Parts: sequence; structure tokens; C-alpha cells
Amino acid sequence: MFRKTLLFVSTLLLCSCSFNSNVRTYDDALKEAIENPDFHTQLYIFPESTNIGTPTNYAYKSMGDLLTGSYFLYLVMTYDEENYNNELARIDKIEGHFPDGHTKSIIHYEEESIYLTISKDNRYEYAKYNKEKFEIAYVSNQLFSWTTANIEIRHKLPNLKIPSELDDGENSYNMYYFYSDEPDGMGGTIHIGMYVVD
Repeated sequence: MFRKTLLFVSTLLLCSCSFNSNVRTYDDALKEAIENPDFHTQLYIFPESTNIGTPTNYAYKSMGDLLTGSYFLYLVMTYDEENYNNELARIDKIEGHFPDGHTKSIIHYEEESIYLTISKDNRYEYAKYNKEKFEIAYVSNQLFSWTTANIEIRHKLPNLKIPSELDDGENSYNMYYFYSDEPDGMGGTIHIGMYVVD
């Protein structure tokens, strides 16, 4: 009996891990990642496809477990000047809309050439652009450490200061989540979290 229980627990603790660097699978991987409720993002910064530019680097890695899985999506694209400018204009307008009508915007760090949507709880999502090369690197990393993701990343996120008016607390930000304090009916408040709606 003990052996069967140990085998059952061991099976539960096993995690599934996958890695793909074939950019031809990008469209399917993006769709799968967006629809995965365990990957807590809508990946708004990522392009719908690689058709309007040239992909130069790509990786998708996932590692599921019993609690929250780890996910890593990375795409680097080069564009012609017109498509580069159009893509930056698209990213610049990204917003998260919530059921109560609240809106959160993407954060632009012009001096760092970065657009940020998530920097909270070991989850990071951003686009880093290079005006000279017409290049944009799109990165979303949930819970993988940068050194153990086993992926060569040239576009790591520097330490950024979240503007105080946007700070979700402790210098963090997640465009896809909004928390509000609502009355609990007994003179106190309840901290209610909302996820972005499409």
C-alpha cells in the first residue's frame, strides 16, 4: 500500500517540459500560450504572426507542474522601416481593459527602449526595440530564472523603476491584473482582483 501511494505521489509531482525553437510553430505556440489559463498573460505585445518581418530568434519553453507552470516565450523580429514604425505604434497603444471599466496602459521607458506589461512576482513581459536595426525583441517569462531557462537571451530586462502612479506595490506592475478595495458590508474592505477582458 505504501509503495502504491508513493508511486501515485511521485507521478503527481512529475512535470511535463517542452521546448521548441522552430519559428514556423510561432503562430500555434502563441495561440496555445494565450489560451493556457496557467500562463497568466494575454501576450498583447507579441505580433499575431511573423509575416510582416523577419524572425531572427525564437523559443518557446513550458514546464507544467501541480501548482503554477513556468513559461517562456521569446521572439526577435527585424522589420523594414515602415513596418517597424507601425509595430511600435501598435505596441504603444496597448491597454488592458477590466470588467469594472478600469484601464491599465503599457509602460514605455524611452531611455531604455522598452515597453513593459509585467514585472511582478517573477513574471516579466516586455518588448525591447532597436531603432538602428529596426529590431524588436518580445519576451514573456513566467517563473523561469534567466539562467536556468537554457535560452540565449540578448535582451534581458534591466532594473526599472515603476512610476509611482502606476505601481501595483513594491515596485511591481501587471497590466493584465487590477486590484480594488471594495466594502465588505461590515465596515471593512475586501481586496478584489480582476483579470483583463479581451
